[in-house]
Amino acid sequence: MRNLLVTGMILFASFFLQAQDTVNTTVADKPVRNTFYVNTLAYQQTVSSPVKGGMELFFSHRFGSISNGFNDLFGLYGGVNIRMSLSYGITDYLMAGIGSTMPNVWDLHGKVALLRQTRSGRIPVSVSFFANMAVDARDKMVYDIYTTYSYKHRFSYFYQLMIARKFGNVGALQVSPVIAYYNAVEKDRENFNTGIDVLGRIKLLDNLFFVGQYGQSFTKTTFNSRPGAAGGVEITTATHSFQVFLSNYRELLQQANLTANRYEIGDEKNLCIGFNLTIRM
Repeated sequence: MRNLLVTGMILFASFFLQAQDTVNTTVADKPVRNTFYVNTLAYQQTVSSPVKGGMELFFSHRFGSISNGFNDLFGLYGGVNIRMSLSYGITDYLMAGIGSTMPNVWDLHGKVALLRQTRSGRIPVSVSFFANMAVDARDKMVYDIYTTYSYKHRFSYFYQLMIARKFGNVGALQVSPVIAYYNAVEKDRENFNTGIDVLGRIKLLDNLFFVGQYGQSFTKTTFNSRPGAAGGVEITTATHSFQVFLSNYRELLQQANLTANRYEIGDEKNLCIGFNLTIRM
């Protein structure tokens, strides 16, 4: 009887330890949380997206050049560019949304998570794919530069493969090859454009982060779109993300920044203040 009891205890202990190891492995293999807090950082998409049934309401402003100082409050009273969008989490891995950008450009966009970095490190990076289709809804007089106007000239497309890694509580880094395609372009530009984008986020305090971004076009044209950079801070709450930064990018749609940036980095008159507000619902 004693031997039977000991044997039973050993078997129970073995089963318990095995079950505990399975639970620990399951917990460790869960995806890391908040590689980036919201799906847009500065000018670019991130691997993050709303959870299933969740939404992100996004407002973005770009002001005028900071070079006039207090004359127009560092561009805040100068020219402004605005974008609004709404993104919805169809599942935890699939997002779809709609957006509108000045002067009158509308877009449909979507994102799918292909890989999620795990806490155990078994999957070391997160990988997502983003795409949008934009239509320029301005008067067709805008397209007088083309010999024969067609409605298809209004459409442009953007594709981005995002590869990101979160480094514990320190921050995260993302690298993205990108493609932009315009159905119609001016003579000094190309329809098909490629480039790369790098962005990062470093924790400074519990809810305060330094954010930075750099974008570079690989397509050589007569126009030659200039590289773009942004640097600033992000403040987060349970439901909001506030981002304020300086940048030489002025456009708010990804394909426009990749193909049509005429502002050089490092020249004060080319820098503007950017502000992003994301509301998680």
